[in-house]
Amino acid sequence: MYHRGKTPSRPTYSHSQNRANYKPIHIKTRVSGPPVTPRKKKKKPKKRVEFLLGRLKSFVHKTIFDSQAFMLSAELLNHQLSEVATQVNSFHPPAEGLLELVRFAGHLFRSMRDATDSMVFFNKSGTKGRILVHRLIQLNLQILVMCEFREISESEVDCYTQKIVEIEQLLSSWSRTFRRLLAEPLSVRVMFRNELEQAKNMLKVLRRHATREGVFQS
Repeated sequence: MYHRGKTPSRPTYSHSQNRANYKPIHIKTRVSGPPVTPRKKKKKPKKRVEFLLGRLKSFVHKTIFDSQAFMLSAELLNHQLSEVATQVNSFHPPAEGLLELVRFAGHLFRSMRDATDSMVFFNKSGTKGRILVHRLIQLNLQILVMCEFREISESEVDCYTQKIVEIEQLLSSWSRTFRRLLAEPLSVRVMFRNELEQAKNMLKVLRRHATREGVFQS
């Protein structure tokens, strides 16, 4: 018992006892801002290349090339292509099929970039010769997109054949029209001839590929 009027004294503990009995208190704090989402895994190289090829092809609508939309995405696409090319080139042993796909994507990107520059000079508001060059530049991109060789299924045979025939007929028509133009400057004539030759060469390659796949009968 304690005497009345006296307060009981507090028990004392040594430092060692304090440390032994100490239990840390964990205080949950809430961080302001949006919830943290886990990072998405990077796509596999093949999926990335196929995605980038799909993006590039989306700028070509039959014989029309959307150069403005391409330029808006060109910087990002160039960066992404460089990244995936570095990744694929580091593979040991090399993945030849994937390397070819990366090279084609890079070639298609550069061709679109060059076509965009050329279309500024050979614009639709110029002479008839310039307009034909402008159309031919775009047509060559359509042919180039078709040059991503793959096995042609039976359901695609008629469509593939028809496309090649239509392009050949269109080239013949444009060539006849251009020959009737007498006042075009040398620069326009040289450009038209070069683009026409490029188109014919690519179509020859497409025909050989189609023949191997059984589309054209030799």
